[in-house]
Amino acid sequence: MKIEQLKRFYEAPMKGQVLAYTRKRVVFQNYKSHEEVQQFLTDDDIVELHMFDTDREYRSIVSESDRYDTGIIEWIEDFQDEEETVYKEECLLENGGGSIIVLNHIWYDENGMAQVDTYRLNMGGEGNE
Repeated sequence: MKIEQLKRFYEAPMKGQVLAYTRKRVVFQNYKSHEEVQQFLTDDDIVELHMFDTDREYRSIVSESDRYDTGIIEWIEDFQDEEETVYKEECLLENGGGSIIVLNHIWYDENGMAQVDTYRLNMGGEGNE
């Protein structure tokens, strides 16, 4: 997918971090505007795109499913970080580059077994400013 094909792109956080998997490279960096992300991904064939801050995440993924006529799935994940329903995992990045936080949303079935039904990325600590 090309960045200009994304219909919900401007629903992404105004600034934050971007994680993009393209056919030729992986991009993980801070961004200060939607236009900045458009500029550095304009020539790329994107497979998966995550743009996130501490409150929400925009996600788009290429799909071959017949359910998506455009071949692109886009959504916003914005559940709150509540202790009872979220398992928080902080992952350290290589070379002292700070961290990224994965918030796993949990629900419990009728037997009390925990199920992770979705996740969202969250800006981590030091090195990510």
